[in-house]
Amino acid sequence: MDRVSRIIVTGGPGSGKTSLIEVMMSKNFDVCPEVSRQLIQQEKQKPGGILPWNDMSGFARLCLKLMIKDWEKAADRSGKVFYDRGIPDIIAYLKLKNIEPHMELLEVIAQKRYHPVVFWCPPWEEIYKNDPERPQRFPEAQALGTELKKVYEKHQYSVVVMPKVPVLQRADFILEHLDHHPLCRV
Repeated sequence: MDRVSRIIVTGGPGSGKTSLIEVMMSKNFDVCPEVSRQLIQQEKQKPGGILPWNDMSGFARLCLKLMIKDWEKAADRSGKVFYDRGIPDIIAYLKLKNIEPHMELLEVIAQKRYHPVVFWCPPWEEIYKNDPERPQRFPEAQALGTELKKVYEKHQYSVVVMPKVPVLQRADFILEHLDHHPLCRV
């Protein structure tokens, strides 16, 4: 049995999840930053780089490789590790582009499980901002956020909706939930 609890924080772009992960890091928890944001920055530097708006299937495969590495690296840790997105997120991105997930992705999702409770940040227009790695307009981010919640529920995760409160209160909400909810005990 793992000594580590891999906890996912997910949600559509601009829903506050990365800020929340940064707070968890400041509280001395291990974290895994969002793979897709780093990958977009790297691929933009390459001529013909694989980017989600040009080649979603190829980009999803690159994300999967990196996310598997992040999942496996946590095996050497103990305690809580917070992830800015998990492997199942890839399905939601593919689905919104009408792309069927490949078999390898589905197999990995079945084998590499995270904590049974996933913390989902709902779309939040008041804090939404575009940047070079987040070109979506808010309605697109909202649709992705909704699809993410459905994907996690379909893959037998219990989804906890994060309250729309300041980021420090969101971090406290997660930690209290992990301490008191029967599915959350590590």
